[in-house]
Amino acid sequence: MGPLYYQKDAKKFRELIDEIEKVVKEEAVKIYTQMNKTNLLTGADKIPDHLRNYLEGVKKSTDEFRLSCVRQLRDAAGLLSDLSEKISEMLLESIKTRYLRMSMISNDDINSDFDKLAAQMEQEKQEHAFKLRPNLSNPACEQEFKEITAKEKERLTTFLDVISKKFVSVS
Repeated sequence: MGPLYYQKDAKKFRELIDEIEKVVKEEAVKIYTQMNKTNLLTGADKIPDHLRNYLEGVKKSTDEFRLSCVRQLRDAAGLLSDLSEKISEMLLESIKTRYLRMSMISNDDINSDFDKLAAQMEQEKQEHAFKLRPNLSNPACEQEFKEITAKEKERLTTFLDVISKKFVSVS
């Protein structure tokens, strides 16, 4: 017959148990017949009473074993179902985290260049603001005022162009 876990034929658990019981009964009849103890063979199946009781106990314990295995399988399937939902969430969260980390790394270079430029532009703005003084409204200082205004407009235009390019390249 071979072990129960490795079967050549696809038999059900109950059929295997019945087959084992049949073999045991046949062997018991042979043994008791050879020993001239046929008077101990009783019942319709012609086996000893103690063997019949033992086989009934084995059947009962195999049924309990099968039921406990079915329950364990059902519980394991429920846990797997619950876990499969969490696996999907964990996988998506892992992909999201990895994407964010990769984008942060790639954006760090862009951001550091932008921060340097922003600091430079802020320094130029402070210099232009420092050059503004009350007497620039005097017509004699009109040329200097126009130069400061032109430089500030150029600085602002350059800065806005850089900002628009950075936002376009990031998104």
